[in-house]
Amino acid sequence: MGKRYFTEAEVNELRENQYVKKVSKKSIKYTVEFKQLFWQKYTAGQSPNDILEELGFNLNILNRERIYGLTNNIKKQAKRLEGFADQRAINSGRPARTPKSIEERVRAQDLEIRKLNQKVEFLKKNIFLEEQYIRSQQQQKGGKKNISKSK
Repeated sequence: MGKRYFTEAEVNELRENQYVKKVSKKSIKYTVEFKQLFWQKYTAGQSPNDILEELGFNLNILNRERIYGLTNNIKKQAKRLEGFADQRAINSGRPARTPKSIEERVRAQDLEIRKLNQKVEFLKKNIFLEEQYIRSQQQQKGGKKNISKSK
């Protein structure tokens, strides 16, 4: 089932709510104040539906999936160090692939070298253990043949 879009009338009704920062046909962006109030009431034991109604939202517009998503997002945000503040402006865009300064490049290359050295050591140990296992299997086969020949 696809996501239900808001009608123009629903968008207008949501836009009038003081706790809505931005609304489109697809999504709602809530204010930090709303998220804090919601979390306080939710942790006090109030249900999400009751909180939303109390804060002026029409539950006929917000369907069950949106309310569930809102509740989960607020739970996640409450656990973050940044809290309920919108992090999209700070964390926007693709992370830089190459470090900017020479010191950062050196640190990144040192880290890469350490990782590669760990991989090499792991592979060396793996090869050693595999060879050791093969030798032990060959010795067991050789030992069994000698036992059967002596009988």
